[in-house]
Amino acid sequence: MDCKARVTHRTLIAFALAAVAWLAGRAWAEVDVVSWGSQIHDQGDVRERYLQIAAGGLHTVALKSNGIVVAWGGNYYGQCTVPTGLSGVTQIAGGYGHTAALKNDGTVVAWGSNTSGECTVPTGLSGVTQIAAGYYHTVALKSNGTVVSWGLNDYGQCTVPNGFLGVTQIVAGFYHSVALKNDGTVVAWGRVEFCTVPAALSGVTQIAGGWNRTVALVTFTDCDGNGQRDSYELGKGWAADIDGDGRIDTCEYVLGDMDLSGMVDFGDVALILLDFGPCTGCPSDLDGGGTVDFGDVALELLNFGPVG
Repeated sequence: MDCKARVTHRTLIAFALAAVAWLAGRAWAEVDVVSWGSQIHDQGDVRERYLQIAAGGLHTVALKSNGIVVAWGGNYYGQCTVPTGLSGVTQIAGGYGHTAALKNDGTVVAWGSNTSGECTVPTGLSGVTQIAAGYYHTVALKSNGTVVSWGLNDYGQCTVPNGFLGVTQIVAGFYHSVALKNDGTVVAWGRVEFCTVPAALSGVTQIAGGWNRTVALVTFTDCDGNGQRDSYELGKGWAADIDGDGRIDTCEYVLGDMDLSGMVDFGDVALILLDFGPCTGCPSDLDGGGTVDFGDVALELLNFGPVG
């Protein structure tokens, strides 16, 4: 399997798994599943209807409405050999060479590769409400909003930050772990280049993790009330609480940095161009003339460089 196909397969299913966690508590029914990408190990050979799906490095896992787990694809480490008698499962997760299942009693079962202890569930672990599986590590979210992780820890992907509370969703990547908190912020730990969260990121409602990246779904507010999601909403703001909601979030901005990059550059110019025309009160109107035009582009060019 080529790297591109493997990443595509895992990332697509990661979104599905994240959606399962995000919508936990709803009434579920078995649905048709479609798979695409590499089929070298038949990991995309879907033959039934399932309640949940998850993808590992070379295998696919599915949960049926009766709490039974099935798995297929590459089985080099036994990741597709579901433990005999396993039942009452409410969530599944696929790692590179291992599989994990959350049971309805809040306990976790894992099988497959255990090279780094990724299948060695901590003794006495209970009260788990959500699980995620990475390369060679596993992460669990407990009902009290705390996180537990075990397995390979060479980059600190299992070293959960001290005093970490209020978590609502977890994901696991190649060498990093990520958590969404109940205040809409994201915390990540592990390999630095994979888990550096953008500064002041907020308003996040869902996260997903790939092998070497993280994706966050952000709900933007129509801050200026013009019925459009434009550069006002895409702007960032660490200067003042402009909308008076007690937070510095997407309704605030630093003049000129429209795309949250920390740099004023051609990406910001592109967003200004999208706002061309009457635009009273929005940050694209840099000169305050009531219209976004080339005069504002000229001012943006003068602001090029790091923000702050």
